[in-house]
Amino acid sequence: MTLEQLAPPEIWITPDRRTGPEVRTQAITAFGFWHLDDPEWLAQRERDWQRLAKVCFDDTPKAERKLYQQYFMYGEEFGYIDPITLTLLTPFSSKDEFLALFNSPLLDDDERARVISRFVFSCRKGELELPWYQSHCDIIISAFFSGGYQLIKSQTYADQVKRISPFPYDWCTGFLYRIELLLEGEITWIPVLTRYNYFLSALSFVTEVDKRKRVEKLLASTLELVEEELALGNLTGQALKVAQQYIARQDDITQAWQLGAQRAEALANQSSSVSNKGVN
Repeated sequence: MTLEQLAPPEIWITPDRRTGPEVRTQAITAFGFWHLDDPEWLAQRERDWQRLAKVCFDDTPKAERKLYQQYFMYGEEFGYIDPITLTLLTPFSSKDEFLALFNSPLLDDDERARVISRFVFSCRKGELELPWYQSHCDIIISAFFSGGYQLIKSQTYADQVKRISPFPYDWCTGFLYRIELLLEGEITWIPVLTRYNYFLSALSFVTEVDKRKRVEKLLASTLELVEEELALGNLTGQALKVAQQYIARQDDITQAWQLGAQRAEALANQSSSVSNKGVN
């Protein structure tokens, strides 16, 4: 196995690293996401906020809820908003618009990593009931998870490399846990469960011995749950589709897992070779 086959392909991003309140305000204005001169848009946004506030922020302190409302309605920032909530509240409607937000001064590299690692797996109270949460997920998936696993990197001011993409182990376990939540009725649907090709690719890059043991157990427990639920015959809708697809992709899962084992062995041999050279 060649060195190129041992590591995933890389993508480098070049975000806007400027900071400061004025820079953030300028970025929000430049987005053009908020159509404040359109009464119909504002009226729909108000209706959307009422729904959002009820299902997601009902127990949120009043001042914090007001902070979210001002940003959601008008694109006005009066305090810190965590990156997952910021992404939920921003009215982007295309891949290009999302990437404008993603690479903007509104997020730093740690926050960018949190957005692409957690937003599509988020199951916070009420989010799954919001149509724009699912459309946001679809857009983020199209930006970063539509093909195979890729290592997304960013270069900092100090010429240090920052990893933005989720680790293969984290992505695979998140994917499998969400299948179990769906089959157990804890969630109704989550768009990321359509990304089998990305899951299989990420699975083939899980190479650490301890993490492979954990994923192997989770693969088996997920398969057991799927078979049990299918045997009971109670699954419908998206849960049934996901269960059937998990069974149908077992050969692909096995092949990806075996490829991961080959990569793990090759990496171990490479490390051993380097250690021996050091000793000699």
